[in-house]
Parts: sequence; C-alpha cells; structure tokens
Amino acid sequence: MANLAMEAEPYELEFDPKSTALLIIDMQRDFVMPGGFGEALGNDVMPLQATIAPTARVLAAARKRGMLVIHTREGHRPDLTDCPPSKLVRGPFYSSSPGTKNKWWSSDCCIPGRQIGALIFPVS
Repeated sequence: MANLAMEAEPYELEFDPKSTALLIIDMQRDFVMPGGFGEALGNDVMPLQATIAPTARVLAAARKRGMLVIHTREGHRPDLTDCPPSKLVRGPFYSSSPGTKNKWWSSDCCIPGRQIGALIFPVS
C-alpha cells in the first residue's frame, strides 16, 4: 500500500498505514459526558462532545485501511488502591481524612466495567 498524506500543521503529514497506528486516548464517558469526572470538577463538558464525530471519522478511515488502532482508558480498582494521591486530591470533593474516599471518588468514576468509565461509542 502506498503512503497516505493528510493535512496537518505546520505541514502535511505523510505516513505508511502498514507501519502507523492510530492512538485514541481517554475517549470515555467520564471525561466528555455529563455525570463524569470532568463535570464533577465543575467543567462544562458540552464543548468536548464536539470531538466525538471527528474522532469517529478518523477511526473509521483507519479501520478501512487496516491500520492498527489502540485505545487507552483510565481505570482504577474499586478500592482506589492503584489511584495516585495526586488524582485523589483533585477537585472540590477532597477529603483530608486518611482512608476516607471523597464524594467524587465514592462514585463509579474510572472503574472498569461501570458505565461512566466506558469508552464512548462510536469511537470504540
């Protein structure tokens, strides 16, 4: 297969689909949909939803060309023993009591297998 080219800044990007992967990072409900981590921090997540359709188009094009597609997803154990302290103290819900989960981390956020931590369809 011949190299492909795409418009990019600061110049056009040329790549070989056989040796290039598409990496989609953290396109999960927690970060771009109402009721997730982003909104719990007080962020307006509605503008982030504009990233879903373009990402879905790029994903479809990559799959059509047989490219390797890699998704990442943030996820933690339900007891949060694998969650870094810097993440536990984020946002307005921080609890300084040792061993006490704050209000936000008591929810289903970023827990694999729970709906809010799921990847967003149609970019999964």
